[in-house]
Amino acid sequence: MSYASFINSVSFWPKFLSLLILIPIAAFLGPGWLVYILIGFALLLSLVLNVLLRDIWKSSRIYIISVVIAIPILSLIFLKGDIALRISKAIDLALRFSLLIIVGSEFSLATNPSEIPQGLLQAHFPKQFAITVMIAFRMLPLISKKIE
Repeated sequence: MSYASFINSVSFWPKFLSLLILIPIAAFLGPGWLVYILIGFALLLSLVLNVLLRDIWKSSRIYIISVVIAIPILSLIFLKGDIALRISKAIDLALRFSLLIIVGSEFSLATNPSEIPQGLLQAHFPKQFAITVMIAFRMLPLISKKIE
């Protein structure tokens, strides 16, 4: 029997604002130490949301691995400064982007796909946009399974 968290019953907009707006903004605009706190918070939030870390990893591993590989390579090529500074900035950016991927994955696993167009329609987005987002949201798991 699966346990459903009370946060899963929270309406769409608080989850959207906290997971997809506030945490990424804090991660990218905040100091470096805040990223580690937010990663810990995201991992604790997965327990509260009753989302298994295995499911998060399964749904986002391709993106996290590509970010962790691509950002250091691009940082070593394009950033100025000594090698130690470029490596530290690369690690910092890779952690920030990985956090963005993790909270996005938590949002997608903890949100019912039918809530998304309802929330967008409540915010007076055009109907076509809301339905397109819902179709894309439902197709992403199918596409990722086809890739595997």
